[in-house]
Amino acid sequence: MRALIANLGAVRKGGPGWAACTTAAILQALSCTAVAAASDSARPVWTLNQGDGSLTRIDIRTRQAIQTTLLGTPGHGGDISFGGGMLWTTVAKVPLTVVDADTGLVLCRWTGPGGDSLGIGHDAIWLTNYEAGTIARIEIHDALSHCKGHP
Repeated sequence: MRALIANLGAVRKGGPGWAACTTAAILQALSCTAVAAASDSARPVWTLNQGDGSLTRIDIRTRQAIQTTLLGTPGHGGDISFGGGMLWTTVAKVPLTVVDADTGLVLCRWTGPGGDSLGIGHDAIWLTNYEAGTIARIEIHDALSHCKGHP
């Protein structure tokens, strides 16, 4: 199972970081100073688990997986990011899924063409579509306004 470390803290000295590895390798690596240098040790690390399409929340203090959220987005590739208090994921044919970072609940999901990589910056989601060769800018508050139960 492949995973990506979400940039929910400074993973390496000097800023947020990303790494591709297994969830087990992430749990093991959290004891290393290069990975455990999170600016806020209360913040979890989330992994996007390729293959089964789930998210795993890892407690940095205990180095234990404490929650798994089934996204229903199996496949290879994909990306994960954090912004606006939410986790955002993308995989092929499911270009955007929003998960509440506090509860781990899936708030909404968009399906259809696209889904490659994403980033969060300047109050927006930057979403690429490899097949179409495009990048879209979606304001976070616009995306959230389409989610049920979100103000």
